[in-house]
Amino acid sequence: MQNKIKNYTSNYQTFNNNQEPTVFQNKNIGIIGYGAMGRLYAKILLQNQWKVNICDLPENYSTIETEIKNYDNSNNIVLFKTYLDVIKNSYFIMFCTEAHVIGKLLENIKDKTILDDKIIGGQSSSKTIEVINFLENTQELNTDIITLHSMHGPNVPTKGQSLAVMPVRLNKLINLKFVDSFTDCFESNKKFLTFMQHDKITANTQGLTHCVFINMGKAWYLMGKYPWLYDNNNTNPLEVFKVNLTFRIYGNHPHIYSNLAMMNPYSINAIKVFSKNCELINDMIIKGMSEDLFHILNTAYKNVLGDVDTESDYNAYCDNDENTHLTLLALLKTWNDCGINPIEDKALGTPIYKLLLLSVIRLFSSENLLSMAVKSTKYSEDDKQYVASVKNYDSMISNQDTNAFNESFKLVVQFFEGDDMESVKQKAQRMILELNE
Repeated sequence: MQNKIKNYTSNYQTFNNNQEPTVFQNKNIGIIGYGAMGRLYAKILLQNQWKVNICDLPENYSTIETEIKNYDNSNNIVLFKTYLDVIKNSYFIMFCTEAHVIGKLLENIKDKTILDDKIIGGQSSSKTIEVINFLENTQELNTDIITLHSMHGPNVPTKGQSLAVMPVRLNKLINLKFVDSFTDCFESNKKFLTFMQHDKITANTQGLTHCVFINMGKAWYLMGKYPWLYDNNNTNPLEVFKVNLTFRIYGNHPHIYSNLAMMNPYSINAIKVFSKNCELINDMIIKGMSEDLFHILNTAYKNVLGDVDTESDYNAYCDNDENTHLTLLALLKTWNDCGINPIEDKALGTPIYKLLLLSVIRLFSSENLLSMAVKSTKYSEDDKQYVASVKNYDSMISNQDTNAFNESFKLVVQFFEGDDMESVKQKAQRMILELNE
């Protein structure tokens, strides 16, 4: 697979440079699933004169029908009642649904020849399951598979963000040029790679990042505390950062995070290691083993981030308050234990991951801050709740318990919902946008 992707991109470069430009915009792009990401894609495509076919659940038809009448270039978008009609009338079909839903949709196609001579791809965050479904349902067909993943949420502008492009089956090189052509309008930083490379990077970045922040929210819920009301700790930049990004994540639907973690074997393993590290580090701090812990973490830092230039604007994400920053300590050790290179992964990291990486670098680049972190017991009760939450999270992910995950997530949202939480989410959004400026 690795050699294939190199051949695809190498041949594509030759093709791109030596052939006459081809007009693609008379070919329709189909979007199955008109949620937040489907809408984001459709609107940008329309703004750039592409023709788009869309569909969603039957109960959403009337609402979407009214909505698209107000779009710019609304004559270039067609709403169909079934996904079969979208497939029949489109050249490239993008499934903007969860990976397991893609499988069900494909299995329900009685006449699979409607996929013949088409290009299909998905937008799910876990590509292994998605690609298996595509391959199993197009075995006898001349169907090209080029799947995509924008590495950001629907509220973040696509310009300057990372976009993974993954050719899986490519019968016609011109089809890769077509996908490259229409994705240009997103103005994203495109990365060509295999779906397996994508899933490993996604586990390292999104899978672990979500675990870090979701469990912060759960720990605060378990303690019945609102973090922005903690003594004077809410004024420290690193704590503000943690609060902001925690509730930025809780502003989305739980299935986004459960699907990414549970359907990605790399995520399952990384979360398990993170859980063990949280418990180990917390135990060592409680037992006063600060010197041993300092040595373990300092060695891990040198292994993982030793060559990083710390003369950057990391100060904005750090504070001098007494705190273990247990999440950052455990994350660094998990990167080391799992052989993860977070700097290489940054190229396909989400904005939230990039902010988290900045915080880890700043903490570990300061000997004074690290010395304080490995012995601080100021928030021991908080850390105990965090460890308990992460262990429970690991159990839900390992056991594929989506219902328990969703219920746990909703309990936290209900506890924190209100004007304060909305304000925090808006601050996080500004942090993310500023990062990309």
